[in-house]
Formats: sequence, C-alpha cells, structure tokens
Amino acid sequence: MSTSSASSSSRARRCFSGPMRSPIRYREGPLDYEPFTPCDCREKPKAAMWISWSDENPGRRYKTCYRSRRGGCEFYEWHDNPIADPFLKQLVIDLRDQVWLFERRNAALQDATRTAETEAANLSRQLSEAMESAMDSRAKMMVARVACGDVARQSGDNARVLGKNYLKNSMWVFAIALAIYMLIIVW
Repeated sequence: MSTSSASSSSRARRCFSGPMRSPIRYREGPLDYEPFTPCDCREKPKAAMWISWSDENPGRRYKTCYRSRRGGCEFYEWHDNPIADPFLKQLVIDLRDQVWLFERRNAALQDATRTAETEAANLSRQLSEAMESAMDSRAKMMVARVACGDVARQSGDNARVLGKNYLKNSMWVFAIALAIYMLIIVW
C-alpha cells in the first residue's frame, strides 16, 4: 500500500476533483471497506474510498475525507499501487475513454429522441387541427353544393322557359354558388 501525506496531496487532488466521473458503477459504497481508515477531521470519521480515472492513475483507488469537497480536511491516501505495466495502464485509459464516448453518444441520442418525440407530438396536433378544419370545410362545401343544386334546377327551368343559352345560365349558377360558398366561409 502506498501513501502520501496531506502536504503533497494538493497537486494530486486537483486531478480528481474535476468533472471526471467514474465510467463504471462502484461495486461497493465509498465507506464499505475495511479496515477503518480515519481522516484528519476533528471527529475522526471514516475516510471515503474513491477510484481515480485520471490519465496518471487510471483505476487506482484512493481514500480522502468524505467531506473534502464541502470544506472537509486535506486527508489523502492511495489505497492501491500504481499500474506498473504501461500496456495495462493505456488499456484502462482507452476503455475509460470508450465508455465516456458511448455515454456522450447515448446522451445525444436521448436528446434527439426527446426532440423527435416533441416534434412528432406537435405534428400530430397540427394534423388533428388540419383534419378538423378540413371537416369543417367539407361540410361547408356540401351545403354550398346543395344550394347550387337548388339554384341550378331553378335556373335550368328558367333557361328552358326563356330559351336562353345554357352556358350563360351555368355561369350564373356558378357565380351564385361561389357567392354562397364565400358567404359560408366568411360566416
């Protein structure tokens, strides 16, 4: 077991307090280890054990004050020896990077899925509104056609009686039907 004193830990400690997080779930809680190692706080509570994922010490466990990020003491101690084999050290780093890459891709895909679901819901709402509008328009068209049929029958009777050109009467009927339809739309 290798240890370092609190005075030399400030440089090493900065490596671990950044945005880096464990690429794997901890198999045990930070306080679920034995034997008990107290930190330098006045109450002498049990130090927490974490895993370093820095490039210098990938996968290496260390103990530090459980409250170190919230004003605890400066206690810091390595639990494991460093990885001596450069191949294994680089392998752990590469695997860590792959896990983080997959997590970023997964997060991007989840964001894209949420965006697509929102867009699909909006399109569905717009489709429903368009269908309601089309149904209203279709009903208005049916009313206009019925009105046109009545007008066309009357104008046809008038055209035969008066002997007028059928084309002129059809144009007149169309104009009336269009006027009725426009009144219905505006109404």
